[in-house]
Amino acid sequence: MHIIKVTDIVRCEADRNYTKFVLLNQKPLLVSGSLKEYDDMLSPFGFFRSHHSHLVNLTYIERLEKKDGGRLIMKDGSEAILAIRKKDELIEALHRV
Repeated sequence: MHIIKVTDIVRCEADRNYTKFVLLNQKPLLVSGSLKEYDDMLSPFGFFRSHHSHLVNLTYIERLEKKDGGRLIMKDGSEAILAIRKKDELIEALHRV
């Protein structure tokens, strides 16, 4: 069992029936459970499902790049995919942060 602060989670990425947690200043952590489970758990804490395989912490988004449909560049340098259909929803969510 790992205990991590929600504020240390930069993003999560689906990996079949597992989820990879990308953490601030720590090695990534692969945990059992679907991304949907963690989306339900983390969305009240400022996380946004940017793609069916990516969940991001809104406070760690540095910029949005339009290449390959849309990519979120996080403050730690990692990247997450942004589904085209989620762009407007993301902008609204960022205004609420």
